[in-house]
Amino acid sequence: MDKELIVNNLSFWYDKHLILNKVNFNITKNKITTIYGESGSGKSTLLSSISQISREIANAKIEGDIFFNGKNILKEKINITEHHKKVAHIFQTPTPFNKSIYENLKFPLKIHKIKDSIDDKIINVLKKVDLYQQVKDKLHQTATKLSGGQKQKLCIARSLLTNPQILLLDEPTSSLDFESKLVIEELIKKLKNEVSIVFVTHDLEQIDRISDISFKCEDKKIISC
Repeated sequence: MDKELIVNNLSFWYDKHLILNKVNFNITKNKITTIYGESGSGKSTLLSSISQISREIANAKIEGDIFFNGKNILKEKINITEHHKKVAHIFQTPTPFNKSIYENLKFPLKIHKIKDSIDDKIINVLKKVDLYQQVKDKLHQTATKLSGGQKQKLCIARSLLTNPQILLLDEPTSSLDFESKLVIEELIKKLKNEVSIVFVTHDLEQIDRISDISFKCEDKKIISC
């Protein structure tokens, strides 16, 4: 199977506390890779290391290798803005900006200086996440008025606008009701045809529903299942 990203012997310390210990982990192209484990086992830290959000963490130390697009992103100089364009990170609580739905979706296009066919791109991505019919007459209303499931769809849509290769989802359905959770799961299964997905969850039944490959995070390590 094609490897989208390879993690070798990754160790992570925060304020001298070991969080990850020589972790080996691969992201497989166009598959849903799930990671599960107890709170504090290092799942979110692994995702933050891959997305390089960990660069912003004070008192953190990281060792090992992460290979992506022919570079070791831990040891070679990379353009972090370009990296975030290719590796999108979605969090547990939906985080739309306190702006209109339209402005939320225009934001990544502005950041990455994408100026062509903005309206078409926004409409297309809303259709891709099955949100367009619900919001097509509300694009200039504030996004914070959307339901929880709609907010998460919007955040996913916002990330997809830069055509990422990898989508990192850190417990994206944990704050949703069961019906909304199933809707997001169906969306994720559809999206794997165009983006490689890592999905962190506590829900073992959810793993059975969506996972192609699964790993358990335990004792500061990642164990293939």
